[in-house]
Amino acid sequence: MHIGKTIFAQLTDHLPRRRFHTLVERYGGDYKVQTFSCYDHLLAMLFAQLASCESLRDIEACLSANPSLLYRLGIRSRIRRSTLADANENRDARIFEDFAKILIVETRRLYLNEKPIQDFTAFSPVVDCASLSKPATIHHPMAKTLQSTATENGIMAPFTLSIPPRFPCASNFFPGPNSAVEKAE
Repeated sequence: MHIGKTIFAQLTDHLPRRRFHTLVERYGGDYKVQTFSCYDHLLAMLFAQLASCESLRDIEACLSANPSLLYRLGIRSRIRRSTLADANENRDARIFEDFAKILIVETRRLYLNEKPIQDFTAFSPVVDCASLSKPATIHHPMAKTLQSTATENGIMAPFTLSIPPRFPCASNFFPGPNSAVEKAE
């Protein structure tokens, strides 16, 4: 029998949970929510990213495979595809966007004492881009611009990474071409 925390729970212990809850209160993320909190939503999405889940069905299958372990992962409620879909549609994305910015600032602070890069040939920026297809509702400052093109094409969410150190430098959303969304699906 396994005794102790899961690796996922050990990773999420380092998240600034109080700052996340401040953002949830600021944007009303848990307003009228009975079971599936914003923090459970965050943990489910982090797990999905680490497990390389490609759809809500994959996330549900992974997290429902052994429901007794959800509590040990830090997730306090059952994960269902419809619950995730509703949460993705109704929650304000600025909660997660602002939290990502907080994590980026914290990560940069951790790397302040790193030696400067002497050999710039070792520096290589990497751009990773996720394609999001036809979201029903977008809670983002650029929502009107994105909503008009998203119904036809989808949204591209690029992230710029600098190696070394390996952490995101910037992220933004913009309307994406139809071909990129089709490849992502």
